[in-house]
Amino acid sequence: KRAQVLGPPSLLPRPAAMARSALFAAGAFVILLLALRGSSAENARDALRGLGGNHQAPGFLHAYGVEKPPLHDQRFRRSLYPKDKPFFQWWYFCAKDLENDRYYTFTYAYSFCAHNKTNEGFYMGISYVDAASGTHWQRVDKFPLASVQQSGDMDVSLADASGLSNQHFSLRAIDDNNFRIQGRLASKSPSIWRSFGGHSSSPIEDAEWDLALERVYGWYGEGQFEIPDRMYGVIQWNPYAHNTLGKGTVDFGALKSTFTPSPQFRVYGDMNWGDQFPSAPAGSTDRAYSWGWYNVALPDPKGDTAKDLSIVAGTGLTRAAFPFYSMLGQFADIHIPGAQPVSVTEVGFWEKTKEAENIVASSDGEFKSFEVTRGNWTTIEDDLGTAVVPLEQTVHIVTKLYDLTMHFESEPEQYNRLLFPTEGYVFSDFEALGVRVNVRMVERSTGNEVFNEWVKNGGLEFGCRNCQQS
Repeated sequence: KRAQVLGPPSLLPRPAAMARSALFAAGAFVILLLALRGSSAENARDALRGLGGNHQAPGFLHAYGVEKPPLHDQRFRRSLYPKDKPFFQWWYFCAKDLENDRYYTFTYAYSFCAHNKTNEGFYMGISYVDAASGTHWQRVDKFPLASVQQSGDMDVSLADASGLSNQHFSLRAIDDNNFRIQGRLASKSPSIWRSFGGHSSSPIEDAEWDLALERVYGWYGEGQFEIPDRMYGVIQWNPYAHNTLGKGTVDFGALKSTFTPSPQFRVYGDMNWGDQFPSAPAGSTDRAYSWGWYNVALPDPKGDTAKDLSIVAGTGLTRAAFPFYSMLGQFADIHIPGAQPVSVTEVGFWEKTKEAENIVASSDGEFKSFEVTRGNWTTIEDDLGTAVVPLEQTVHIVTKLYDLTMHFESEPEQYNRLLFPTEGYVFSDFEALGVRVNVRMVERSTGNEVFNEWVKNGGLEFGCRNCQQS
């Protein structure tokens, strides 16, 4: 049984969206209290599943997410989480020079620790993948939290750079659809926390970037689950700018690109926050308890951004506690020329084995399935040790109107191990850029192919606490 959310997509202004989220949270809380009075875990889960039944009202709870979410959805959320637990939040950008097959990333990341303060700080992470030459590099700098200034919804900057060789970085929101990222990190700075990889013939010197971003597509699908998920600190995700124009420069020494608002360039932007990363049950090594990220961009060759192909999908499975136990979240926003845009949501929970009683929604009227398969596992070795990751991943999403398959085939040299420190450990996210991916969409009513093409600029991630061998 699945609780389908019916009705047309809802595009409400922010106050109404917030009211719906509050209503969901209040309803979940009341139902949970009533269930707990019976002292039965199964009753509690049944009650929460029953909450999905209330979604039959048209458009209830903003169930299909929000296209081009307002700045409020990208806000800094530290004050919403308890101070006696760790908290992390970051804003991530991937700038793509598609013609030259070069990919640059920028991660502005907070890590707050409650007790063991070793990993507390602000981390500025940058990386590149030069798919043409098969090289990759990354660097993470660590700064005291007190040296960083946070203002507005998502403005962050290095306020105190004393003794840091003229270094700076900033993220600024100009309005709902325009952003700017800037920075300079010196090659021999004492702020360097980790750095490895790169062109041996052209070592990284100073790294600088300055990009003005204008959003084309963006989506946020987890708003209605924010308050319930906050009960357990489960990591959340907001791909608010998954297809964006960029103007400016990136200079990483070995690699340089000048971005213009043309089909050669696109920028991806998203954010994450919470107080725990995906974790398996105690004693388990099941790699299904992980996250996956999947992104494809194909700009219209004539520059008509309304005809851009842009797909973003994410999946995550973690072990929580009573009454949720194993918690699954899967979300996707799909824009393919010649097809109706579709956004998809699946949230589920079970105690021992995966069940079908999930809360699901598709903006085209009916959710059918959302499956991810992983294969061609290999061992990747770097300065931090070895880990087992899948070089091939396939995403299969079926809705009322469409059948979409994305098959990713990556190579080890396309990966960077993105690092996210939190209290007691550092989470590793293996990200591959410039990946070959076959995108195939079929119209289910006719069997006609809407799109079927190999694209070489796919983005792919596998984040897993259980994938580490050493």
